[in-house]
Amino acid sequence: MGDPVPADAAFLTAAEAAATLGVKPQTLYAYVSRGWIRSEPVGGGRRRRYLRADVQRLRRRVEVRSNPAAAAHHAFTRSEGSILDSSLTLITEEELYYRGLPATALAATATFEQVIALLWSGDPDAAVAAPEDAPPPAVPLGWLRSDGRLLDPWFAFQSVLPRLASTGRAAQALASAWGAADRERAVALIEPALILLADHELNVSTLAARVAASGRASPYHAVLAGLAAVHGTLHGQASTLVAELLRAVGRPERARGVVEQYLRSRRPLHGFGHRVYRTRDPRAVALLGHLRAAAPGHPALDLADALDGAVRDLLVDSPMNVDMALAVLAAVLGLPAGASETLFIVARTAGWIAHALEQYREGGLMRPRARYVGPDPSEATASPARPDAR
Repeated sequence: MGDPVPADAAFLTAAEAAATLGVKPQTLYAYVSRGWIRSEPVGGGRRRRYLRADVQRLRRRVEVRSNPAAAAHHAFTRSEGSILDSSLTLITEEELYYRGLPATALAATATFEQVIALLWSGDPDAAVAAPEDAPPPAVPLGWLRSDGRLLDPWFAFQSVLPRLASTGRAAQALASAWGAADRERAVALIEPALILLADHELNVSTLAARVAASGRASPYHAVLAGLAAVHGTLHGQASTLVAELLRAVGRPERARGVVEQYLRSRRPLHGFGHRVYRTRDPRAVALLGHLRAAAPGHPALDLADALDGAVRDLLVDSPMNVDMALAVLAAVLGLPAGASETLFIVARTAGWIAHALEQYREGGLMRPRARYVGPDPSEATASPARPDAR
């Protein structure tokens, strides 16, 4: 999912940018002319200011090239560089691809089951799903309840997956029904959402699933590893927090004021910004396109547009991300609380299993090393005696 927009200043002066890069001003200007750093004029004079994100990205790139040990560190913590080869998903600034096919096009033409087959086997027509006349795995209602109440999505999936594993049933498409008033429209909108969210390369939960698979955990347990990692405000729960933002805005004319309030109080602005996408999240653009076609003029779409306009005026490199589109989808269909998170988990399960299968084929235990930054053992004091020592 997307990262919330930071509230720090977005630009640097020429002197600050040159100092950050450790170069002369003339070199900075050369970087700008090559398109590596974006800038804009300040006032009516010749002075310009330089986009902080571009400057920092270029500095990290230089550091990684000169220090191989830093490459792994940035790959894990800053989405800079790669840590393994994969033939599943390609992310560019403009598009998301599954095995070379644009996800946005698949969302308009394929079924979720075909995308699962594509990710798992490379063939969208492969028979990896159960036949249409096969009954779905039996999931007794008691598995989804605790003290008579329905479990939250994360706990429900945690309850069901190990039980399905113990029955020996193969992975099947998970059906999700919230009793939408217009069932046909709901299916038409949920299908592309599932496709667009099926995989997103090595995000937090997918990396966790892949690491588990590298230790030869079963696909079910790899999915459980992904499920544990997805439960966080910066990942699977983000769309739920976007729904809170939409409720806080209430009316389009309040959007700018609410955004300013969030930034002043340094509250995360969920639904905007992303570690990978700097100008647009193609998943959000595609899903919002489906929503506009199915529900033109819906109040949730008006709120999202108003927020997007306010964020564009106040921040840079903070495109609307798929978390916002998911929250709008839930609002358009009148889905219950937690539905957007459930939708995300159902979709991403396809990707978790695809990465687990790829890891099984390629082999090898994923065991990265940590860069120790603690006390120097040669300078550490002797261990203190136990209180009862004499």
